[in-house]
Amino acid sequence: MSYSKEDLIRYRFERAYQSLAEAEALANLQFWNTVANRLYYASYYAFWVFL
Repeated sequence: MSYSKEDLIRYRFERAYQSLAEAEALANLQFWNTVANRLYYASYYAFWVFL
């Protein structure tokens, strides 16, 4: 199955925003290692949009 470039961009931004929301929720619980992980993945997903 082939996806359009716009579909892939939308998917990656959705994943990035979801990871940011998870990081915020985890920060409220003070799970700092997991927050760092979610922030890493948010930047990872967003990074691929620009390639």
